[in-house]
Formats: sequence, structure tokens, C-alpha cells
Amino acid sequence: MKKLTLVRHSLACKSSEAINDRARYLTNEGIALIKELSIKVNRSFIEDSLFIASNAIRAYQTAIEFIVTLNAYDKVSFKIEPFVYELVNFNELVSNILVKFESYSNMWIFGHNPSLSNISSTLLGKKIFMNKCSIVHFEFNVNKWNDISPSNLINYFFIDSKID
Repeated sequence: MKKLTLVRHSLACKSSEAINDRARYLTNEGIALIKELSIKVNRSFIEDSLFIASNAIRAYQTAIEFIVTLNAYDKVSFKIEPFVYELVNFNELVSNILVKFESYSNMWIFGHNPSLSNISSTLLGKKIFMNKCSIVHFEFNVNKWNDISPSNLINYFFIDSKID
């Protein structure tokens, strides 16, 4: 079984001429939102997982805050993958990220919209919008990341922050 969890970054400061988009960091409200939503995540969903975050500060801060809040230091591996920032669709996720880490059966991707909403919509076969800090978890009855598809999706849940 392969498990994939998509997490949109939490609330961040606004971009400006002084701060480029990748340098935007989480606000105090963004950190509080992570703490609020992470308690809805069962610890079993993070065991033996790889957390992969975009190289945008707000995305990897979100991943780190999840690790801290869930006290998961010994449960997850963590990697910053610049391509997540540029990610567009499901096929790119599989070919450029998931298959690189085939040995992991449980991966969490911390990234951005519209890509995460598009990927979720593709996998669920219906339109879904991921607000900031929302979480979508998928479980597939497959052994390889290349084989995940809507047809072998066996379970999912969506935790919507309702904050955009």
C-alpha cells in the first residue's frame, strides 16, 4: 500500500518588493493554525513517512511545525525538494518526486496551490480546493508510486482549514 498526504502551506506574510515569494515565512496565525489542524491527524498516518517540502520558506516551515507539533522527530524523514515549488500536476508529482523515493510507502508533500488542489482533484475525480494548511490524505492499493491512480484509491480524508 502507498499513502500520499498533500498539505498546503499555512498562512504566510504577504509578498512585497522587499520579500520575494520563496522567502515568505509563516505568520503567528499560520503557526497556530498548524497546531490546531495537526491534532486532527492520527499519529499512525505519519509513521515511517518522508516529508517533502517545497524550498519556499512557508512550505518547509509548515512541514517542520507539523513534525514539532506531532512530536514526530523519530517518525519521519524530511527533505526539501525545490521542484515542489514548480509542481503543476499529478504526472509531474509522480515522475519527478514520488518515484525518486520508491522505498517510502508513506509520503507527505508540503506545497502550494493551484498544484495541490489540481492533484487532489485528479485523484478524487471531482473538483477540490485546498485552503491554506488543508490536508488531503490518500491510500492506494499498489506497491509502486508509478501505479497510483484514481482507480486504485481505496481510502481518503480531507481536513479543510476553511481559511484561504
